[in-house]
Amino acid sequence: TYTAFAPADSLILKGKRLLTAGRNTGSPDSLRRARALFVQATGSPEHQALAHYYVGLADYRLNNHLPDDAEEKREQLLEHATEHLKTATDLDSTMADAWALLTGVYGQRKGLNPMQGMLLGGDADAALDRAKTLSPENPRVWIIDGTQDYFTPSLFGGDKERALRKFEKAAQLAAQETVEDPLRPSWGHAEAYAWIG
Repeated sequence: TYTAFAPADSLILKGKRLLTAGRNTGSPDSLRRARALFVQATGSPEHQALAHYYVGLADYRLNNHLPDDAEEKREQLLEHATEHLKTATDLDSTMADAWALLTGVYGQRKGLNPMQGMLLGGDADAALDRAKTLSPENPRVWIIDGTQDYFTPSLFGGDKERALRKFEKAAQLAAQETVEDPLRPSWGHAEAYAWIG
């Protein structure tokens, strides 16, 4: 059992396990429990940027489990994700994963409301550019970059073939990546192959 006094690293590690389980099994309940642990970890002075990042990642994944007609809930979830990811980048401006995921959340928000594309497009591009500059060999950055090409209509510059090349690069980078700190983001290998498929 984890109490309010549990160390942030324990909360994050348990949350990461639940997040992975939730993704692998399609369990929104596991994702929600992971999110609750990450929110709890944001109250600790240690690893705050990471805790906020993981809240954003949980929201990003939860959004994919809500029905298409639950627009109000999805908008609220994505607004929370945006707030947490902006907090993560404010706390650690060198965290490429947070910048990339912020781009992905902006993309999901544009998908819900295409009119927001004009408002969020510049912010999404700037966040992705920052992520690529900070960590050009990060597979998660390439996955998010690929999803932007995949979901953007060709009329507005999207390109599914270009997206495929980015997913293939992400898969290659993920196969080579070694993440020694268990608290750091390490997802992406399976996702890259899922997107290629």
